[in-house]
Amino acid sequence: MKLLTSLTLAAAVLLTGCATQPQSSAPLYLKTEMQSPVSGKAGYTDPVLSYIKEDNVRHIRLYSLSPLPGKQFHDALERKYNATILYIDLVENHGGYKAEISGVINYYDTQRYVNGKLVGDVIESVPVPTVAVQLNSEKSVNIELPRGIRFTAQITDDVFSDFKQ
Repeated sequence: MKLLTSLTLAAAVLLTGCATQPQSSAPLYLKTEMQSPVSGKAGYTDPVLSYIKEDNVRHIRLYSLSPLPGKQFHDALERKYNATILYIDLVENHGGYKAEISGVINYYDTQRYVNGKLVGDVIESVPVPTVAVQLNSEKSVNIELPRGIRFTAQITDDVFSDFKQ
C-alpha cells in the first residue's frame, strides 16, 4: 500500500510539473502572395526557419503569373507569361523579422516546363531592387514591385489564415 501511494504521489508531482512548464511556441510561417494587374494570385506558405539568412545561401521562391483572359492589357508585355524570382532572407529582430527581398521579373513568350523546370527564352527581364521591410506577427506588408506587381508578406502561426492588414 505504501509503495502504491508513493508511486501515485510521484506520478502526480511529475504530471503537475509537466503541466506547469511553459508551452513551446507554435511554429511561425512566412505567408507570401503575388499578383500582377492582369494575373491571378500566386502564393506560398513556408516555415520561417527555411528563410533565415545564412552565409553563402540564397532563399529562392518562384512565382508563376499567367495573364488571365478578359483582362485589359496596357502593353504587349502584359500579355506574356511572367515568372518572378524573389530572393527572401529573414533576420530576427525586435520581436519580429526584417525581410530583405530582391529578385528579377522574367517575361516569357510561352509557359513551358520540361522535367518540372521552366524552359524557354526570356523576352525581357526587369530587376527587382532590394527592399528591406519589418515583418511582425499577424500583420501583412504590401510591397509594390516594378510593372505594377503587388507582393504581400506576413508572419503567422496559422497556416490557413487569410492576410491581416
